[in-house]
Amino acid sequence: MATKTFEELKQLAIQIRDEKTNKQNTSTRVGTAMLEHINKLEQDYYDKTQTDEELKERDDKLTELEKKSGNKILEWNTDVATTRKQVPSQERKSGMIISYKNLDGDWVNEQYIHKDVSNAQWALDIWWVRLANEKDLYLADLLLESVIDFNTLPIQLYDCYWAKDTGVFTKGMTGWVVLKKIPCFGLQQIELNVNAIRAIYYDANDKYLSQWTGNSTNKFPIPEGTVYVGINIGSNISDKTNIIIKGTRKDNKDVNTLFEDVSSLNDKLGKVDDIENTVFEEFGISLEKEKLAHASWQSSNGAYNVENAQASPYWVTTERKFSIPSSKEIHLINSGDVKFYRVLFYDENDDYLGIDKSVTNTKDLTSSNIPNEAKYFTFNFSVPASSKEEAINTAKNYSISLKAQEEDTSQEIIYNEKNFFTVEVNAHNPIKTVLTAQEQTQIKDEPNMYEDYCQLLLPKGHSNKKAPLKVVVFFHGGGEAVTENAGFENFAPAVHFLYRGYAVLATNGLPHKLASENGLSVSRPVGNWMAVESAGKALDYAIKNFNIDRDGVYAYGYSQGGMTALNFVDLGNFNVKAVTVDSPAASMKYSQLTISDALVNLQYFYGFNSLETFSYDKVSGLDPYSRNCTEIVDASQYVIGNLFLDGELDKIKSLRFFKCPTRFFIGDADSTCKGFVSQVMVKQGKNAGQFCDCSIYKGVGHCVDRLATTLKTISYNSKEYDITQPMVDMAIWFSRFGGYTVVE
Repeated sequence: MATKTFEELKQLAIQIRDEKTNKQNTSTRVGTAMLEHINKLEQDYYDKTQTDEELKERDDKLTELEKKSGNKILEWNTDVATTRKQVPSQERKSGMIISYKNLDGDWVNEQYIHKDVSNAQWALDIWWVRLANEKDLYLADLLLESVIDFNTLPIQLYDCYWAKDTGVFTKGMTGWVVLKKIPCFGLQQIELNVNAIRAIYYDANDKYLSQWTGNSTNKFPIPEGTVYVGINIGSNISDKTNIIIKGTRKDNKDVNTLFEDVSSLNDKLGKVDDIENTVFEEFGISLEKEKLAHASWQSSNGAYNVENAQASPYWVTTERKFSIPSSKEIHLINSGDVKFYRVLFYDENDDYLGIDKSVTNTKDLTSSNIPNEAKYFTFNFSVPASSKEEAINTAKNYSISLKAQEEDTSQEIIYNEKNFFTVEVNAHNPIKTVLTAQEQTQIKDEPNMYEDYCQLLLPKGHSNKKAPLKVVVFFHGGGEAVTENAGFENFAPAVHFLYRGYAVLATNGLPHKLASENGLSVSRPVGNWMAVESAGKALDYAIKNFNIDRDGVYAYGYSQGGMTALNFVDLGNFNVKAVTVDSPAASMKYSQLTISDALVNLQYFYGFNSLETFSYDKVSGLDPYSRNCTEIVDASQYVIGNLFLDGELDKIKSLRFFKCPTRFFIGDADSTCKGFVSQVMVKQGKNAGQFCDCSIYKGVGHCVDRLATTLKTISYNSKEYDITQPMVDMAIWFSRFGGYTVVE
């Protein structure tokens, strides 16, 4: 039977209603009932159709609005990273807000703040800012306006504390009672019924801000910008069952909060109920993004300790633990010779697994040395540095890969031991300016480019497959030069650095063509700006093409090259680890002007060739002696020969800054570049607490590393070279600051 429309059904019902069957009213009643029922069905059908259309239109508008606004509501999937990555890549953008319910059933709202929306970055916690949810706001309202029910707040714990200076939650303080973080914005003061040991303040993103230390008082302020506070109560209270917090709002209204029955939580002794752990499965851990500290995780009990960390070398670590990745792979990369000093493991309850389960002195961990029961890990580094600040900055260059290293299938390239190339430098003088108003047509700075010769010497067998080499940037003295096919391959100080494992990079520092055009001595750069530019560009080229370590740069200069080396350290665009200078011509006035062969070049570059025409404003920062100090020492005011006479040097009270650890090597018989200049600079540096030193060799003249007594003879590339004490001491100086170890 064909399906009837509502209209056809109604006509049939009317016919039945109007017929007289067996002269009874049955047909009338049946027809009327059918007609009423059909009318109702018809209306219900059309109402539902209209509603469905309206709902579909609304859903379409909501979907369109969601796409425009960039916000998403997601279903929880496995973990945070997987949940976030459900957002289609084409819809991701900076500023997007996502919402999802976590495993505890709480709504989480987050906003993405990075430009890179790739899977690797999209999953990282560091790019997501946690926004306040309904529960956060509810707790804040309770604290500000009424009595807080302790059951609505995170639990209190025994035997734990919030670490000072870092705010990290730490176990290992017997008897202490910890109040977990509570919202406190809108308050100006908190008062307890017991004395607090410490309050730790955090911002809206739960990041450590500052601390307050009490010990003998029960009141502490709430600084501006504080959103959460964690409180250490200490072990000096007899009644731990009634801890009262009284908060004073900024409008001076009081809020009383009663925390009851802490003793009922004894079953949670030492257990951390919620630890933030971040696993970057697709990328790894960039320590540049971590908050590092001069501190350590103690092997005895697994606790974080910021107060007794080892110095020189410095212990450096993160302030938190990390989940062990599913790959069971943990690899330290970009750290040079530094290894994990120790890796410590913890189980799913955050209990330390013990010193016997920890691992020492390694860069790589796999399932073979990660305990089966380990859920979390953390680590200590032992970083060679001259200060804890330098150690922390060095460690920020390290990274941790949480997956196996990909196999390198590229072809091995064995580099030549001698490599020559050129770089372009700008010969236009950048410092000859007039300190008065000028017409626009008189102000002119433009490129005037010349090629400078460079030489890179490499230890035999170095290749693209081997570890990147540390490099000594080698600045020559007057009388030597780098040409298009010759340099320092047979020069004992350079060969000694090769022998120790370094690459050696030398530049001429003065383009041959420019010298020829202007009648200059090609072997005397006299510290000019092109020498600094040339060394920097040559180093960039070597790093890109010869597998050189950008984080392993050292500098050496002798005689006139000593000035260039010091200029490169201060003015070049590299973080030089350490520098040594031998008999340096470090002063334009007291060194360079005493070298007759340098006068023509000094006149060309700086506009003076005698004491009468010299002035410090003409050298504009290219003179190490007059740079970075609180006083330019006038040597005529002291009793001086080649060196200061006894007692005279102590009269110098001024200060000097050195950008990196600097060591001078001078001879007391050097009349070419008198050593008193080096003495002045080091004395000023030591007055300022700088890491610097000056070694003086009695009876030795100019260039002590070649004139001092021979210690031994080495064979390198079938040739014999005499090695002196200054050469060895220079290598040892570099080794103290991350250079290759010297083993005699």
